[in-house]
Amino acid sequence: MSSSAIIQGMGFGFALALMLGPVFFGLLQTSINKGFRFGFFFAIGVAFSDILFILLTYFGISSFMENLAFKKFIAIVGGIFMVGLGLYYFIKPTEKSVPLAPIQKDKRRANIVFKGFLLNFLNPSVFFFWVGMVSIVTVRYDENKTDVFWFFAASVLTVLFMDT
Repeated sequence: MSSSAIIQGMGFGFALALMLGPVFFGLLQTSINKGFRFGFFFAIGVAFSDILFILLTYFGISSFMENLAFKKFIAIVGGIFMVGLGLYYFIKPTEKSVPLAPIQKDKRRANIVFKGFLLNFLNPSVFFFWVGMVSIVTVRYDENKTDVFWFFAASVLTVLFMDT
């Protein structure tokens, strides 16, 4: 285990956590509307999604990225999802007063985890980002699986810590 891989992974995770995007605003909205606990479960869903992307990319899906039709499909599906989500929240009526206790009881934790997972997973830029990062990190650490593991573990845990 290389401490340099962990430190670099933590630095990368810190930089990643500072990026503004749909996940940041989804986390903010969930935390404000439903409280800290549900914001934490939303962040857990995002972390699961990142882990899935890293595993899929590391174990071979990056070869699909050479196919232009696959790239276009991922971009279109993710784009439609993001536009639809934006329209939903733009059109959705908002309540003037939001009581916290009843809202927290009507949503299950698993639903919030799934919401965080989906919001991150269906964002096409996240997919392309992880394909690039896995490629860079595996080359940087010369396919040393232990260092690659610790880099990504430190990255995901740092992002989860920062989101929390």
